[in-house]
Amino acid sequence: MQTRVRLLADLAIALVECGRASRVVVEASGEAVLMLRPVWGMRAVGVVVVRAGAQWAYLWDGSRRRPVNDMGDVRAAAAELTGVER
Repeated sequence: MQTRVRLLADLAIALVECGRASRVVVEASGEAVLMLRPVWGMRAVGVVVVRAGAQWAYLWDGSRRRPVNDMGDVRAAAAELTGVER
């Protein structure tokens, strides 16, 4: 759970760098999700962290997956989520 929350917090910071607000919600069960707040013309998006073997990845829209190994990957995910070119 700690890794998932840390990766979501890193993504929240990268989203702020792109000018977007978000919220990280952690349930009592330990489930965590980052909610990207909607802006004009866009809808709210939920992001979770999943693990496949030794690899962690962000997952949103049910199938959009971005592996995350370092802060470069975190910033790339933020750029993809916000449509900001990096």
